[in-house]
Amino acid sequence: MDRTFGEYRLAWWARTLVSLCQMMPGNGFGKKIAFLARKPVLKLNADPMDVCVKGLRLRLYPSANLSDKRLLSTPFLLDGVERQHLAELLPPEAHVVDVGANVGGYSILLLQQRPDLHVLAIEADPRLAARLSDNLKLNDLQNRCTVRQLAVTDKQETVCLYRNHENQGKNSLQTDGPEGSTSDSIDVPGQPLLEILNSAQIDRPDLVKMDIEGYELPVLQTFLETAPSNRWPRYLQIEQYRNEELNAAVKLCLERGYQILLRTRMNVVLEYST
Repeated sequence: MDRTFGEYRLAWWARTLVSLCQMMPGNGFGKKIAFLARKPVLKLNADPMDVCVKGLRLRLYPSANLSDKRLLSTPFLLDGVERQHLAELLPPEAHVVDVGANVGGYSILLLQQRPDLHVLAIEADPRLAARLSDNLKLNDLQNRCTVRQLAVTDKQETVCLYRNHENQGKNSLQTDGPEGSTSDSIDVPGQPLLEILNSAQIDRPDLVKMDIEGYELPVLQTFLETAPSNRWPRYLQIEQYRNEELNAAVKLCLERGYQILLRTRMNVVLEYST
């Protein structure tokens, strides 16, 4: 972080609107009000923005990252239902692995709910990983969350990360990744999940949250084939839209003994109790 927190503080009127947005309930009415109220803030303020979100200090770049935009104005849309449910289920001192951590919104908000957790946050894009680390330091959470800058893959290799400049949360390892003037690609190190757990000395994670833009299937196939079942995470959160047929990654987990515990608009939470 090149400058101290507060140097990109919003004007009083923008802070007032942001506070109003964050107070809105997580229903349709609340979303409409928040989306309307944040428009002038986004239009009249340039990146970055130093803001407080539920008592957390964050430096955000909402113009090019949907996750930042949600953190700014609608943190309840950042898997709020899932986080609340899991915060109540996870045992004391639980180990959480956040695969595709972006700038850390999910991990930081979950740590705010459960300060006892141990989080391993994995992000392939070096720019996002650096911002994740900065946000952790701003809130003195670096001792509770370890950041690894790499891609989670089905085998150890250097892989191509396609970076989406319109929404960095849509960065992808897929070979048919985004093209055009709004995108580029970089090479990043890739490592299977089991090897990452071994290097982090995590025997069995209590929760693995995975949001890697369609690359979940090869990662989980390799992990479930190579890791003994007593190392499989108790809970898995996988991106899955409610109005769509279950994707191949979710189906694979169901075949291996997981059960759907919670289904929301954008995700499923699965439990392995064997």
